[in-house]
Amino acid sequence: MGGYVEFYCPFCRYHEPELAIGHGSQARQYLALFKCDHCKTIGSAWVSEEGRIRCGNCYDTEITLLPDETQLCVCPRCGEQGSLSKKQGEWS
Repeated sequence: MGGYVEFYCPFCRYHEPELAIGHGSQARQYLALFKCDHCKTIGSAWVSEEGRIRCGNCYDTEITLLPDETQLCVCPRCGEQGSLSKKQGEWS
């Protein structure tokens, strides 16, 4: 089962309200948090053993994976400190 997190930057008000993370029904792949400096977003992308990881917005391969437990993260839009917080709900 996977869960949801949200990202919010109080400085520039960049907000990603619902990012899915974790393992679904297939154990070989999972959704991981990432930060993309190319299109300046935070998102989640499928990570598997055989494929390359890409940004879900611009498809750039130069993304930075973030641990699922990350609580503080530099905002990709303004460079200030933003926060990631867990939300209620699960997906499978």
